[in-house]
Amino acid sequence: MKQIKVGGVTYNLLKFSELDTSKAMCTDLVYSSIREGQPHREGGLGGINALFGDGHVRFQSQRNVPEAFTGQFADWSTLDPIGVRRIMHMWRP
Repeated sequence: MKQIKVGGVTYNLLKFSELDTSKAMCTDLVYSSIREGQPHREGGLGGINALFGDGHVRFQSQRNVPEAFTGQFADWSTLDPIGVRRIMHMWRP
């Protein structure tokens, strides 16, 4: 991994060979973890699309990953970057 700084922001750059395909890289932009914030055809359950290192996208629903939508993760708008990263590690490829 290589770090560069641009405009006061530090970026971590990875080679494609360094990616962990079992970990999410990014997700849809959401402002809240409440079910109404991410409606889906899957029985009205909320969820989010997650992109993985190998390029595939998978819908992560409240049914399949309930721990990412409850308890300390019930309101994503209050999370710091570390909390967001912890949720992204919960996603299942």
